[in-house]
Amino acid sequence: MVRLTIAELIDLPDYEIHDRLDGKECVYIFRDEDAVFYIGKSNNPLRRLWQHLAPEILGSWDAGWSKATDIGRFVAANLPEARGWYVDLLTLKDCEQYTVFCLQSLCVDDAEANLIHLLQPSLNREFNGYRCNGQLAKYSCPWAEKISEELWPFQ
Repeated sequence: MVRLTIAELIDLPDYEIHDRLDGKECVYIFRDEDAVFYIGKSNNPLRRLWQHLAPEILGSWDAGWSKATDIGRFVAANLPEARGWYVDLLTLKDCEQYTVFCLQSLCVDDAEANLIHLLQPSLNREFNGYRCNGQLAKYSCPWAEKISEELWPFQ
């Protein structure tokens, strides 16, 4: 597992992070000490993480997306505190401890779905349906009013 802070993700030169990731397909987890915010997967994790954060945090860097995702907007809304949050990058071998599948049949899609089901990240819609469980209540989430009361119960 590779653990980066949001600050490292934003500030470190990309070659330093690439050396740590070794070009592996992985599942990534945006988290704080007490809460899991979002789980995703990528075969190019650094580019995907930057896509989540652009343009609100990375400014003019072109990540190939016109706007940040929910997790990117959430991180931006919680800066500067969010700089201390983590992104954990897990290989399939790292994910083995969280699944009942044997490693030979586990693919990154299965690992992502299983981790979402197990950890119930608040900002994942797929496999989860925005199961907030109140864990985002202490954070800033300015677009929460656009999400229905049923899906965002702590409003």
